[in-house]
Amino acid sequence: MFALHCPGLPGSSPALAVTVAVAFAAACENPRPPVSCSALASQTVFAGETATLEACFEDPNGDVLVIAAATSDPGIVVADAAGNTVTVAGVSPGTASVTVTATDPGGLHADERFQVEVPNRAPFSVGMMRSLELAVGDSARVDASDYFDDPDGQGLGYAAAASDSGVLAVSLEGSVLTVRARAKGMVSITVTATDPGGLEATQSFAVTVPNRAPETVGSIAARTVEVGKTVAQDLAAYFRDPDGDPLAYAAVSADAKVAAVSVDGDSVAITAPAKGETTVSVTAADAEGLTATQVFTVIVPNRTPIPVGTIPPDTVTIGDRTTVDLSAFFDDPDGDPLVYAVTASDTTVVGVAVSGGAVLSITAIAAGEATVTSTATDTEGLAANQAFAVTVAARPPVEELTYDLVRTLPHDHGAYTQGLLVHDGIFFESTGRYGRSEVRQVEIATGEVLRSRALADNHFGEGLARVGERLIQLTWKAGLAFVRDAATLDSLGTFEYQGEGWGLCHDGESLYMSNGSDTLQRRDPDTFDLLGRIEVTRTDSAVHNLNELECVGDHIYANVYRSSEIVRIDKMTGVVTGVLDAQPLARASGRPANPAAVLNGIAYDRLTGTFYVTGKLWPVMFEIEVAEK
Repeated sequence: MFALHCPGLPGSSPALAVTVAVAFAAACENPRPPVSCSALASQTVFAGETATLEACFEDPNGDVLVIAAATSDPGIVVADAAGNTVTVAGVSPGTASVTVTATDPGGLHADERFQVEVPNRAPFSVGMMRSLELAVGDSARVDASDYFDDPDGQGLGYAAAASDSGVLAVSLEGSVLTVRARAKGMVSITVTATDPGGLEATQSFAVTVPNRAPETVGSIAARTVEVGKTVAQDLAAYFRDPDGDPLAYAAVSADAKVAAVSVDGDSVAITAPAKGETTVSVTAADAEGLTATQVFTVIVPNRTPIPVGTIPPDTVTIGDRTTVDLSAFFDDPDGDPLVYAVTASDTTVVGVAVSGGAVLSITAIAAGEATVTSTATDTEGLAANQAFAVTVAARPPVEELTYDLVRTLPHDHGAYTQGLLVHDGIFFESTGRYGRSEVRQVEIATGEVLRSRALADNHFGEGLARVGERLIQLTWKAGLAFVRDAATLDSLGTFEYQGEGWGLCHDGESLYMSNGSDTLQRRDPDTFDLLGRIEVTRTDSAVHNLNELECVGDHIYANVYRSSEIVRIDKMTGVVTGVLDAQPLARASGRPANPAAVLNGIAYDRLTGTFYVTGKLWPVMFEIEVAEK
């Protein structure tokens, strides 16, 4: 700086005038740019609002400066300068920089920058969205933009969700919300408005889908069901629910004795216990108990009785009587009780009668043939018939049986023989007397006892039969049958029975047992249960004292106690068809002079077709071939 005086400056001393003049002269020779005299602070301004601040610049040359302001992103912030005052206005959320420039007349300039933040503000609700009520299948549209605004003026995105999508379906197209009712219920719809910065506002409103009662569809036609049968009636086709709700069905019969009903899902089963006519009421209910009902008729018709199988023809001997259980040959499809009646084409040949409700008795009067017709009638008079032939034959004579002696074998003379059988070349023998009863295996050729088991002293051994690999041995008065292993004779258990036990044999299916009377008992070989009785007759007279037995084919051979006879019995009719006189064998036996030493013991050998015969306390066993004379 030169100390010059510049005269002529008003209010200045001569010296000052010189100095200023020198300074201007120097500036013209060496111009310098403006400089900032103060930094500008960062600003925060909301969209739609403004802020002002004062810029500070100095020009070393004293030039007059022009102040201007510019923004890095006018979409966020706009800026303007008036003199030293800078104004910034928020446009939309974001951050931008503002540059303030001071320029001298020579174009030299200085810049000062500061940051301006336009904060994002959350959208807000406008009013309240109103509740809706829709029927299932109906829909409604709501413009969400009517219920939200953004303080920053930004465009909003919308989302909507239902609290139960099974009840209500929600879709959006722009700001327009469409809701469609799927099922009954109450749902809350939440609508969210979101600005570009992710800030959001929500509103919720309720949508009610009311329940509506089920409805009937057409009418269920009358059903015909036969007694004892069951038919299914579909229900789903005859009801509907306007809301699409699943329906639960119930059914009630006005008369369960005619039509019993049960519901399974959407079907009702109708069972007919008895004939008649009634009605069935079916109710369809939704989950909230609203219902619809249909009533239909069920008819259970009467049906004619029907024959079951065919009554076989029968042959009866003069003087004999046979029976037929008619209930086994007729049935009523409705379960009605049947009344039976019978007639005979020739009442001089047979006499017929019904007793006990259903037992047909046929009595043979004279030789010939007749047709017996049986009729079964239900309670309403419907009937069915069966006819069968009956032949009445003259009674055949009793055959006289003879024998040929094959050989004589040794036998334990101390054996009080009560039961005898042969199997695979070995005798199995049951002996009696209290304190001396046994069951034995005996060698045929020598009579040697191979194995034995004694009974308790209070048991009197009687008849013996083989069932598979078991032996069954009777006792006289104890009411016990001992079951033994056939190989070891070891005990396997016992059966109990009523009365006395004498003889026993097995025909491969049933056991036959005597008790000293004229009646044989047929028993189950596994349980010893009584299955039936056979009365034994010889020329129409009862045969008493039936003792030791042997089953051979269709016949049973029996000792007659205290006689020398062996009788052959038809096991189906009980008629004696043959008699063998064993008196010659008894005389040849060398038996002791003891009244108890009677004929008792018959065993049939299925391998040779011969019989073995002995008696109580006999020292010998006879093998014989039996034939008709």
